[in-house]
This record gives sequence, C-alpha cells and structure tokens, in this order.
Amino acid sequence: MKNGAKNNDRRYDDYFQRGNVRLVTERYDEAIEDYDKAIEWKSDYVPAYNFRGYAYEIKGEFDRAIKDYNAAIDRQPDYAEAYNNRGMAYIKKREFDHAIKDFNTAIELKPNLAEAHNNCGLAHIKKGDVDRAIENFFTAINLKRDYAEAYNNRGAAYRQKVEIDSAIQDFTRAIKLDPDYANAYLNRGAAYGDNGDYARSIGDYIKVIELEPDNAKAYYNRGRAYRNIRDYNRAIEDFDKTIELKPNYALAYFGRGLAYKRKKDYDRAIEDYNMAIELKPNFALAYSNRGQVYRRKKDCDRAIDDFSKATNLKPNYAEAYCGRSVVYSNKQDYGRAIDDYTKAIELRPDYANAYLNRGMALLRLSKWDKAKSDLLIAKDKGRNIVAAFRNNYESIFDFEHRNRLKLPADVAAMLTTSRA
Repeated sequence: MKNGAKNNDRRYDDYFQRGNVRLVTERYDEAIEDYDKAIEWKSDYVPAYNFRGYAYEIKGEFDRAIKDYNAAIDRQPDYAEAYNNRGMAYIKKREFDHAIKDFNTAIELKPNLAEAHNNCGLAHIKKGDVDRAIENFFTAINLKRDYAEAYNNRGAAYRQKVEIDSAIQDFTRAIKLDPDYANAYLNRGAAYGDNGDYARSIGDYIKVIELEPDNAKAYYNRGRAYRNIRDYNRAIEDFDKTIELKPNYALAYFGRGLAYKRKKDYDRAIEDYNMAIELKPNFALAYSNRGQVYRRKKDCDRAIDDFSKATNLKPNYAEAYCGRSVVYSNKQDYGRAIDDYTKAIELRPDYANAYLNRGMALLRLSKWDKAKSDLLIAKDKGRNIVAAFRNNYESIFDFEHRNRLKLPADVAAMLTTSRA
C-alpha cells in the first residue's frame, strides 16, 4: 500500500494543501478528491478526514461528514476540533443532544476553544434553552474578544428573550468587528423593527442587499418594514423580488397578500393567500387572513370556512375565532358569534376587541347587563367603545332602527359622546 511503501513521501501533504485551497474557493467536489488522494497516500492522516468531513458538511451530506469526523476521532481521540465539527453536523441533522455532547467533549479537551462554546450555544438555542446559550456565548467572547459571530449569536439570543436593546448592542459590536457581516445587519434590522424604528431597520436591510444582492430574506424583511410604514407599493416590490429569488417562499406570498389587502386589492390578496396555502398547507395565518378578505367581500360562507380551517390547524388562535364571530354576527347568527367571542376571550383574556364585539352581539339579543359588562371591560382595556360604535352606526337611533330594538338609557349613554 502507498502509505506503507512510501513512509517519507510527502505527496499526501501536497494533495491535502491543494484540497484546502479548493475548499476555501468553494470547489468542494475537487477538494474531496484531493482529500481522498491524501488519505490514499497516508491512511492515518487525521486532518484529511476532518477536512473532508467539513467539505461533505458544506455540501449537505451530513452522514458522510459524520463518518469522516468519526474516522478522525477514532484515529486521534483527543482531536477537539473534530468533535466540534461533528457537533455542527449533528445540529444540521437536528440531533441537538448529540451535538451538545460533542461540543462539551471538545471543551473538555480544549477549554479555550471559543468556537466550541459558541456552537454549544447555538445547539442550546435550537433546544429552546436561551439562558444557557447566552452563557456559552459569553464564554466564547471572553476567550476571543474579536469574535463577531459570537456577538451576533448572543444578540439573536437576547432578541428571543425580547431584550431588544441588548440585542442591538451585540449586533452593533459584531458589525464593528466585521463591517461586511451581512447576517449581523439583517439581525439588527429585525431588532430595530421590533422597536418600531423602521427607518433604521430599512437602512440595515439596504446594507445587506448591498453586500448580498440575492439575499431573499433581506428583501422580505424590508418589504415587511415598508408595509409597517404603509408604503405598500415599495413593500410589494420587495415581496416581488423575494419571490423572484425564492419562488417557493410561502411567507413572501403571504406578506404580499397582506400589502394587497391593506390596499383593498382583495382579488390579488386572495391569489397570494392561495399560493401561500398551496406551498404551506398548514398555514393557519394565511387561512385566517384570507377569511378576513372574504368577509370584506361579503362572501360569508367562504370566510367561515377559512376561519374554521385556521382554528382546526391552530386551536389556540384567538384572532381566528374572533374573525369567524364577526361573520356570524354579519349573518345575524348571534348565538354562534357569542360562542366564538367567548372562546377568543378564554384564549386571550386581554382581548379588548372580543369583549367589545361580544358586548355588541349581546345588545342585539337585548341582554343588557351582560352587554354592559363586556363594553365596560373593553373600555377598561383601552378600547374606545364610542368610536367603535360610530364606525358602524350614525347614531343610537340608527342602531335601534336597524336592529329593531330600544336601548336602555344607561347603555345608550355609554355609546355616545356628551354631545349626543
């Protein structure tokens, strides 16, 4: 065998070094061929197994990557970097416990390996243990003060905890360390959006697009920001670009559908919700929003079908119950409407609109005391019940005439201004 016959032959290293060049220039198949040759010449050359595993990992061939990392570890049991790399492959396979075990082994073998602490944090985030993740990121940063990726990851963890100012500080540190770090701009843009600072949010997404012109997520996020400032035409343009770059991105169709809905272009909104549902059949939010559009088009039966589908997919979806109850009210089926409002309130006890609308439904059934109670709760929770009443009725007389009933004086007073 070549390895035994040519002990002093350094050709294995030539192949290995060329493989590394090909790896960094993203010529992964050629890199793997070179690592194959290196191993053929020196079958116990551990770095070749590790790097070949990394090449397979980048290609998405995680099982082959793990096989190579196993080979490296078998030949060198104290190879911390191989444990770290295998942990990353396990993360990509969503085997988070295996990943954490590997990262911890890497840390035991090499306590100052900052990358292992950082990656262990990523695995903990995937498992939902955000506090332990933050501890890992702190350690990684203490070991490597210029570790931009760890700052970015800690910022993402803070954002999950809704500690938005801390998140923004970390994303900003990552950007100062690496001014071309597109993902840090993307994350900071999202955090600015969380704070309602859409101008800065859009500025960060513009920077991402400058750095990565084909970043679909940046166009999508910027589209959401434009929609939030009611610049619906620019929002639609960004969602168009997102769909061009990523045609099967259900959220982009959904986002564009929302923009069309707010422009009252209901037919286009429905087309986009249809596509979002086709791509993601369990998309409860898309069914609910399509139901809202059908309701506005006065297609009550289709609206009810969509809200019902949304609640079947997501039984704790208070807004869908509330949406369906509005349609039942429009059909004068106040019993079912009240049942749905009640369910929405059970799910969201602070849901002011549900109290308001249930109160209005109870008025139509002449259940004055229960109606008053709901209207007062809605008012206490910040809902302007007079303005809401005026959105639907010109006056108390209009309400009484259309519903063929006479309101008690104290209820009428609740629903009018002092000038009424």
